[in-house]
Amino acid sequence: MTLMEKMHLYFSYCISEDKLMHMSKNKVPGIPSGLKGMGIPCSVCQHAKIKRRKAALAATGSDAHDISFHMIDMRKMPTVSGKRYCTMIVERETRFAHTVLHETKDKIVEIFKTVLPRLGKPAQNYQV
Repeated sequence: MTLMEKMHLYFSYCISEDKLMHMSKNKVPGIPSGLKGMGIPCSVCQHAKIKRRKAALAATGSDAHDISFHMIDMRKMPTVSGKRYCTMIVERETRFAHTVLHETKDKIVEIFKTVLPRLGKPAQNYQV
């Protein structure tokens, strides 16, 4: 195994050969100097390119709100307010979390109508 193949492996095949050579020329700490290109494609990278699928809508920027949410049932835990459910909405881009306490599950629609306008990106045409 050549030094270039080892470095490519150490970076979990995420950094291309060209970028590794560029980093080697610029003497980036941790990258050995004088790395030479292999000239043949990496079989792991070629396999990944064959299996590649289209990106999800959120990754392409066409989704106005890239969020994940979870409703937590707190019926078995005593709370100060007496509310039984907690909904967490997390913006994936900023990792900012919105937490809302509510009494019943059917309040989720109202929660989204309240929280979605507060998110960073303006909503074009979203439906709840």
